[in-house]
Amino acid sequence: MIKKLMCLNVDLLKTFEPASARYSFLIPRPSLCSALVTSTLLKKIDEGLQLIELNGLIEVVYKIEDINWFSSLDDLIYQKINTNLHITNGAIYFSGAFAPEKLPVFVSKRLPLSSVMTRDFTKPKELNLSLLSSEAAIVLIQEIKQLEKELNIALDRQYSLDDLDNALNKLTSASVISESTSTSALAYEVSAEIKMLSIANEKLESYIDEKCKILCKQILGIGIGDYIVTQSHFQNNIIEIQITSARYHDGVIYLDGPKVLKSGELGKRTETASITLVNKDEHL
Repeated sequence: MIKKLMCLNVDLLKTFEPASARYSFLIPRPSLCSALVTSTLLKKIDEGLQLIELNGLIEVVYKIEDINWFSSLDDLIYQKINTNLHITNGAIYFSGAFAPEKLPVFVSKRLPLSSVMTRDFTKPKELNLSLLSSEAAIVLIQEIKQLEKELNIALDRQYSLDDLDNALNKLTSASVISESTSTSALAYEVSAEIKMLSIANEKLESYIDEKCKILCKQILGIGIGDYIVTQSHFQNNIIEIQITSARYHDGVIYLDGPKVLKSGELGKRTETASITLVNKDEHL
């Protein structure tokens, strides 16, 4: 999987420019720095942006690890460097100093946030299922239940006709008896009704799913493209997924989507979050 890498030019802070020649002679001064764009970094940026917005700040600074500093394109600096992440409303940059010094001596170029974010990063939404008890939600759920009831009746008829259609297709004419026109007509009518039911049922299923999307959007505040926190069905651990589809079956809404990896990228395997709308007792 391709990971996003930041690589920025580095300069001495203006305070240290008069001593630039001596500084470079004593220690290999960084001229470049690099870092992978990970989910941890993105969440730290998001946290800083919220602090800026809530408190009217100009800049937020965090101590950060996992930044590589280079004296040239091929020469990694191995001495420990105390590194800071600087976050403003529109950009980020890094500053650092060789340990044990903590006050910055050199600073990177600024990188626009639009170049850092692999997506419009916001905190993933946690599902507040208590909202499903509101009057508006109950009305929508009742509509979905009624539509599901109609669909199940129609599907039962379609399955019964499928059995009849198969039986009629197995009939063979006796060698001494001509083919029955009534049987042929019945077979044609059964086949035609199956086709009509199949089309109608597909439309009904699509309508139910659309109702579920409306329920998710209007009541839970989530929709296609949103990121949510859910529990993995495989390991029972908390994961983050991006919703790519919403479907309904047997009293449950299923939200499908790829898992967000530690790198901040989307995985290939589809995970599912389930929202129960109808208790099993209500089906009885």
